[in-house]
Amino acid sequence: MDSEQRQHLQALRDIYSKRLRVLELQAANKGQDTPPHIQLEIEEIKRKIRSDIDDALADKESLVDKQHSQDARRVSTYQIRFSHWLRINWTIALLLTAIVIGTGVILLLVFQPHTFSSNHSSRLYFDQNGDHINLEVCADNLPGQIVFARLSRSGRSFDMLFQRASSRCVMFLDMDGDGPTLANTTYTTKAALNQLPGDGWPIPCYEATSGQGLCDSIP
Repeated sequence: MDSEQRQHLQALRDIYSKRLRVLELQAANKGQDTPPHIQLEIEEIKRKIRSDIDDALADKESLVDKQHSQDARRVSTYQIRFSHWLRINWTIALLLTAIVIGTGVILLLVFQPHTFSSNHSSRLYFDQNGDHINLEVCADNLPGQIVFARLSRSGRSFDMLFQRASSRCVMFLDMDGDGPTLANTTYTTKAALNQLPGDGWPIPCYEATSGQGLCDSIP
């Protein structure tokens, strides 16, 4: 592979990577409301980087090129792991992404309220069939804010979820995912406003956290 071909492929990779970072930021902001076409474009760009560009660089490289390609694949692996980390730690991910691309997301989270209003409620419950665990969080100051929530049980903490509230209540549905709901097991949730909930918060936690948390348990 001559120098011009290599430069062309590397330029394409840079363009796709920049587009991928923008789409991942949009997905992080929208959470469960992310449009399907954004998710599809994210997966398509990742496929193009892996199959169309990285493989082309690897197939025709010299011994020196192979070392460079290995470094590129390590970077690609790091990006995949970093993407997974984004989905788990949304607040930290938003802050770091904002620094990289120069947006105002840092100000959005840091200077937004972190306490639920005094007129609040939260309810953790099973659906009618007992197959899924849902959480409803309500407060007068929720509209326009981001609510973070995590489900836990003995021996396991589930993925961190978040939603931007469009009204005074938000719903987190099927928080335990595809796995079975265990009988005779206590499930707990901890919800926070524009920040990650604390692992050590008690149940209930509104008074103990000076209004920063809403914590529930079932059964």
